[in-house]
Amino acid sequence: MTLIRTSAVAGQFHSGSAGRLGAAVAALSEGAQDRYKPGLEARQGDFSIVPIADGDAKPELVSQALDLLWGGPETLIVISSDPSHYLKYDDARAMDSVTCQAIENLDASQINHEVTCGATPLRGLLVAAKRRGMKVTILGLRNSTDTTGNRSLVVGYGAWVLV
Repeated sequence: MTLIRTSAVAGQFHSGSAGRLGAAVAALSEGAQDRYKPGLEARQGDFSIVPIADGDAKPELVSQALDLLWGGPETLIVISSDPSHYLKYDDARAMDSVTCQAIENLDASQINHEVTCGATPLRGLLVAAKRRGMKVTILGLRNSTDTTGNRSLVVGYGAWVLV
């Protein structure tokens, strides 16, 4: 597997307010790579990973970074985000429903850091997807109660495809 050197991409962001993301683009997130790489290797064969550490970048800036990396239909963008974190079951289901609806409507304004882990890259993807006229299909929406049975500290999980 080849990792793309991100310095060339980062260099395109070293002007004005975009400088922070440019430096962040060059950072590697090994945890995310370790989590997704085995499954991607099994399904995709040879591919490149360009990890993006987004910090507190604005959604439009993240969408610009994604646009630089976005090739054609061969491009797979994986955003890791939990719709909710450590809420009671009913609260988690309600919040996950709001997040799910926002994703399906490509509405980045409804995704927030107070509840959604990974809100920054998710919002950036939604901005880019809306600009590209993409459609969203949900693959599944679950939470930790589905596997543990514990309803007191629930984490939401969802998967969507954008085409």
